[in-house]
Amino acid sequence: MSVRAEVAAVLAGTATARLLRLLGCSRGHARRPSSGPGPLLPGLTEYTRPVSGTYRARTWIPPLAVRAAALAEALEFGASSRPEVGRLLHTLTSSVRDGCIGEIGTGCGYGSAWIASALSQSGRLVTVERDTERADAARRLFADLPQVHVLHGEWTALLQHGPFDLLFVDGAGSDLKRPVEGVGPDQEPDVLAPLLAAVRLGGLIVLDDLTPETAWPPEWRGRPDPTRSLWLNNPRLAATELIVDPAAGPHSVVIVASRIA
Repeated sequence: MSVRAEVAAVLAGTATARLLRLLGCSRGHARRPSSGPGPLLPGLTEYTRPVSGTYRARTWIPPLAVRAAALAEALEFGASSRPEVGRLLHTLTSSVRDGCIGEIGTGCGYGSAWIASALSQSGRLVTVERDTERADAARRLFADLPQVHVLHGEWTALLQHGPFDLLFVDGAGSDLKRPVEGVGPDQEPDVLAPLLAAVRLGGLIVLDDLTPETAWPPEWRGRPDPTRSLWLNNPRLAATELIVDPAAGPHSVVIVASRIA
């Protein structure tokens, strides 16, 4: 099947088997457990073996996220957020009743799908992707959702669409994840200033794809982490880091920050 045909199948909603492979789990027997927290997503059955350090068995996944995960596989894009991060975004989005949510790094729309699935009728999501093919694919994925706007460009193109009540930073590279190297503290530019200016006072920022210290290679041990130093010690933020999946290793930590000044 060509990539175009496979993407068409994804957008038609026939993506369950691909999602299961993406999550590293297999189908169980087609029976519903006698007890448990709510219904299964149609087509998903109990997991037959544990696949993470967090509770996933019989876990609901938004149908839109199923389609986005399969779209990412069809386009051979392997940098989507973890399902646990998606659930965190879904939870935080549900508290934004009438505001605007921003996302830096659409990818194939997996994180966006979790956000979009929790948007209120008066809420909106603006997401930016620098890759042309992925931006076009994400636009098609969200074509029926007028509250979701997919931009093509660098991360800075998003800023004019604020202020944001919630901002998910997933694809800005090193621009927003570490201080500028080779300059002293007195000359160091305020790399977070443009971003924070686009977030409401009291608004939340989620920074994805950090590695927990327990998974650091030996040469990193005992050294300061520039990303954590930049975000956790910023006087304009109240921030903490969360391990979204203790069994996942790399890329299983996020920083959640609230703009306080």
